[in-house]
Amino acid sequence: MPPTREDKILIMTTGSRTVRAVLGISELFQRPSVEVLTRAGLVLGETKQYLVGKDLDAALMEPGSGDKLQVVWPLRNGQVHDWDAMAAIWHHVVLQMMPIRASRNESPLLVSLPAPFTRDSLARATQILFETTNCPSLSVTEEALLSMYAAGSTQGITIDVGWDSCAATPISDTAGVLTHAITRSGVGMRHVALWLAHLLAKDESVVHALAALAGSQGSSEEQLSRRLFRLASHLISEGHVRAKTEGGDEGDRRDKDGEEEVEFDVAAALVAGRERAAIEEQERKNKAALQGEHHTAPSGGAAATQKGATDSEGAVETTFEGIRLRIHPAPLGQACEPLWDPTVLLSLKGTLAEAALRSLGAEDVGSGVALSEDWSTCRSVQDAAFASVDQVTEASTRPALWESVVVTGAPVRLVPNLTQAVNQACTALLASSAAAAASAGVTGDSTPIAPGPGGVILGGSGRDSPNLLGIASRDAGAEGVAQPINVRTLRVPDYFAEYKDRNDLAPFLGATIYAKLAFSDPYGRNTVSKAVYNERGPGTSFAVPALSS
Repeated sequence: MPPTREDKILIMTTGSRTVRAVLGISELFQRPSVEVLTRAGLVLGETKQYLVGKDLDAALMEPGSGDKLQVVWPLRNGQVHDWDAMAAIWHHVVLQMMPIRASRNESPLLVSLPAPFTRDSLARATQILFETTNCPSLSVTEEALLSMYAAGSTQGITIDVGWDSCAATPISDTAGVLTHAITRSGVGMRHVALWLAHLLAKDESVVHALAALAGSQGSSEEQLSRRLFRLASHLISEGHVRAKTEGGDEGDRRDKDGEEEVEFDVAAALVAGRERAAIEEQERKNKAALQGEHHTAPSGGAAATQKGATDSEGAVETTFEGIRLRIHPAPLGQACEPLWDPTVLLSLKGTLAEAALRSLGAEDVGSGVALSEDWSTCRSVQDAAFASVDQVTEASTRPALWESVVVTGAPVRLVPNLTQAVNQACTALLASSAAAAASAGVTGDSTPIAPGPGGVILGGSGRDSPNLLGIASRDAGAEGVAQPINVRTLRVPDYFAEYKDRNDLAPFLGATIYAKLAFSDPYGRNTVSKAVYNERGPGTSFAVPALSS
């Protein structure tokens, strides 16, 4: 039986840190089969040549690679800053990691990019993808919209927690992505790692153990700062950092204990088509068993290198660069504070973390841009969400947006309770805004409602002030708009077995759903064909609208 059209569709999502792809849409929507970092290595020389994926990894391992390669992360803060590097990454994924030849490409291509993108950037992406891959048809759409589709909604707010920053994108069921209202927060998981490194620097046992890695001659402050940052990133990737939620550390421990008591049903996972979940669970158990063997090793082993390690209940043990470390639970529970209150980063000045700030290079942070120093004006994640809702033109639609909030991004899987913490932070800000509006009587008072430190609403309400809740002004004669009481976060439905509890992959699931609909449309209303592109050029590209329900 010849392959169907759906078997040929190539889906590729492009994020600031990772590009994911899969060839073909199966009955049980698959997870991405290909993942590669969104980075390229520019070979320094007369010809412009890029290395991507394993080729770049191998080149970076060679001595003196810093003099031969320039590492580029082309997509930062939702914008493509280096189209040549981006083209090299796409070429590598489509033509080297997939069984596709440019001369005989029969695979329609769906590509997602972070919103917003201008017509110029859309035209540039269209030109690169058609001329590089020679695909028969193409659809380029916004990643935030796809995340909303994956959660089973067409209206709401997508909060993408990234490495460098976070983005809040409001989505309307009639207009799609409201690009004018997209708001970014300048904090991301990079800052969580930096703050955690700052907290770990206060633990003398950890500092002494890391300093010993350099040998008897000790370590410079800059080297130690780099190790602290790498340790913080390691703890995040291992899932040891938890976002604080209502109930504090005790409640978090109860949740963790409850999770550990639940036995994973391998048979049920296989029956449900979740083979990969079963494999991941077995790998987790093997890893835990291996760590247990290390833990029971003689005291003369690597664990002995950390003198004076904490014996607090809930402490975490981890192996980092060949040594066994025991980390106090307090820093792990406080690491996410910059997401809710960026002003805590002001205390980094004059500390060991300041050296880490200076020393972090492009390879560590994903960009060569220095971190901002004015954290007093930086928006928190919840402030960014409220600011995005505030910019929605139709006040009557604002309350409904809070009923469908999708939190996505790799940290959603890495940091337990992150979605709940975002929900509670937004709910608290919403409640304080409602209280401020009620105390002001929702009149024509011109005192603005403005978020203060930590997202607390300090002012009153007025016609010209930010109207975060969509409350209509009585003196304007408008009919009152119902106030939202709390925030409702959505997750990927459980009937997508391969994506159960994987909100971090919501954009990819949404892309699969979108591709199934877009490329089955006989009129091609949401795609551009190669014939049309050849006739009209890159200018034929357009922002793909939201699919009608």
